[in-house]
Amino acid sequence: MILSVSNQVLILLASVYGGLLLGLIFDLFKFLRSIFRFGRIVTIIGDILFWVTGLVLTLSIVYKSSSGLVRFYQLLGFSLGMAVYIKLLSKPVQKLLSALTLCVKSFIYTLIRVIRGPIIVLTNILWKPYSRIKGRTGKLIDKLKQDAKKYRLILKNKK
Repeated sequence: MILSVSNQVLILLASVYGGLLLGLIFDLFKFLRSIFRFGRIVTIIGDILFWVTGLVLTLSIVYKSSSGLVRFYQLLGFSLGMAVYIKLLSKPVQKLLSALTLCVKSFIYTLIRVIRGPIIVLTNILWKPYSRIKGRTGKLIDKLKQDAKKYRLILKNKK
């Protein structure tokens, strides 16, 4: 099948776009691995999932752009897209992901403080009645223990 130059340029641009997407997926995967310290087996499974995702993405772009015919310049386009992503976009994306992580952490910290505040106030309000009841209950239990010992001795001597 003979393709015009404009079609070949579109196929090349689709391949470069695919390489950029592969680079982004790799950065996301690397970011997740840096946040969550997975064990060896989960890391291996994650690597396999990354390569399967990359393969599906690559094959779908090749299929949609050139009806499944793989051309050499498509492979170069994917490589060029990955190289451009790594050189130009990788560091800003990693900084953006780090900033997003910091925002999520600070939101969770603030949410915990907002939830914890009323609980602290409530425990401070209830602490005095609790300590009074605890003190009286403790004295009552001590008195019951003493009475139980006294009655046990009386019952033991009756036999």
